[in-house]
Amino acid sequence: DVVAVSREAMDLMKAWIPTGSRPVRYIANGISLAPYENLPSRDEARAQLDLPAGGFIVGIVARITGLKGHVLLIEVFARLLEKFPGALLLIVGDGAGLGVVRARIQALGLEQSVLVMGARSDVPTILAAMDVFCLPSEMEGMPMTVLEAMAAALPVVASNVGGIPAVVEAGRTGLIVPARAPEELEAALLALAIDPGRAREMGG
Repeated sequence: DVVAVSREAMDLMKAWIPTGSRPVRYIANGISLAPYENLPSRDEARAQLDLPAGGFIVGIVARITGLKGHVLLIEVFARLLEKFPGALLLIVGDGAGLGVVRARIQALGLEQSVLVMGARSDVPTILAAMDVFCLPSEMEGMPMTVLEAMAAALPVVASNVGGIPAVVEAGRTGLIVPARAPEELEAALLALAIDPGRAREMGG
């Protein structure tokens, strides 16, 4: 049978598959585009979510664990705020790392600039409200959230791990940075915050 697995898992499986057996095929993740066909405009989405109409909004939609890079993103965002005081970070999702994330937000005094939204059923609208989607993971397969962000016409800033480079074309649909690299992540977010026209072109 055909089974969808990550490339890393497929490579591992090959070592255990007897010669002459049926081939293993890699099938990448896909999403339905239906929820993204009639999205509200950015201003409309922000109004629906009671978010500020102006200002740079970056967001992450992911299970909250250490490997997704939430704490790194929060720390980088704190530095971004020095140049863009009205910026806002949206954290969408739940998970075992939520307590750590909340503690880091509080320690950095970011309660007014980082909005922890929890698990949501209106992710397409939340994505429509963002300027940039960010996923600074340390490890990934083929993240559905990146596909969803791209379906919502968002530029993506993400780590060069797993299947991300296969779907995000560096410099064209987003910016790819090394994992666990705060300076590079900050530079990528700053580049899109400074040049919203470029960000829109990448997302479009």
